[in-house]
Amino acid sequence: IIAMLINAAIAEEQNDGSCDMPELKVHFLNIGRNDAILITINDESAFIDGGSHRNGLLSAEYMKSQGVEHLKYYIGTHAHIDHIGGAGAVLAQTPADQVLINSKLAESVMLDCSHSVEERDAICGTPQTIVKMGDVFDLGGAVLRCVGPQKTILIPDSTEGAENENSLIFRLEYGNISFLLTGDATNDVLLSLSGETEDFLHATVVKNPHHGYRIKDEAISRLECDYYVYSTSDDSLPNQNMVDVL
Repeated sequence: IIAMLINAAIAEEQNDGSCDMPELKVHFLNIGRNDAILITINDESAFIDGGSHRNGLLSAEYMKSQGVEHLKYYIGTHAHIDHIGGAGAVLAQTPADQVLINSKLAESVMLDCSHSVEERDAICGTPQTIVKMGDVFDLGGAVLRCVGPQKTILIPDSTEGAENENSLIFRLEYGNISFLLTGDATNDVLLSLSGETEDFLHATVVKNPHHGYRIKDEAISRLECDYYVYSTSDDSLPNQNMVDVL
């Protein structure tokens, strides 16, 4: 697996000079049109999604190659297989202290996609939290803040595209570095949230929502970032007009 790795080494000025802070590393794994994001800082790690079952296995292998054998958080953004179908594979090989999900439907999808008793036991045996907008989680001194969606709509079937509206959106903050991790958030969600907070789409790094999806010009006009990441494949290239605008 090739991963795009963004290092944020931050020195904080103090009264007696500068003091080195632990390095924040964010890995965007190249596993096709799937999301897989590893965050490590100060000997603590979190992992977001991981794609299908096959990609979950690849994600677990990658974490091992990086010396990550345990997670503080496994985060499943929403109940679509291309995001959490490999959760059982990840958790069976890389145990987590806590699973953060958007609904009980996500748990059902994770269990349905598991390939073994060991994987199902790893899901059921890990404490779960259904995350809501405003929830904050500490990760090695960095902050993982859930910044959307404002509300969750009832989805009876995980194959429905409307589940994207329920996708958890996280802001990772560390010193003056920030990452906006959007899952599969829709245009309507992005615009409603940016309407509530003018700088919602301002971050050091922004991950494009829904792989190669084109966000509306109104949202693009509100973007402020140093890096913009697409988590997609050669078969689903980003919209060229949007790339030109970016």
